[in-house]
Amino acid sequence: MGKTYLNKLKPGSRFSLHGLQGILLNVGINAEVLITEIPDDAWHRSNESYYKGRQTWAAKTLVEEL
Repeated sequence: MGKTYLNKLKPGSRFSLHGLQGILLNVGINAEVLITEIPDDAWHRSNESYYKGRQTWAAKTLVEEL
């Protein structure tokens, strides 16, 4: 769909960033996101528990809306 900032998306929207795919849960000063997919490479697989799950990102993070 195009690039946009997390704070411009509605909760429940899907997005991607550098191979990570996630869902926006909530947005305020920061954005609560749920990362559901990670790139299929050795680095991300060996650190899967760090990358997947609930995270807090800056609301002004530029992402691609899916």
